Amino acid sequence: MWMNILAGSRRGAQTGIISTSDDELAQIAQEIVSKLSQAA
Repeated sequence: MWMNILAGSRRGAQTGIISTSDDELAQIAQEIVSKLSQAA
């Protein structure tokens, strides 16, 4: 599921269609990853 978020974020960045919400998605994904690594 997290990989889908990251992949979608990258896709949005490549197409340039959704730049602002894509940045937000990238931030959220980074927060999720850091929380997961802390819990591990």
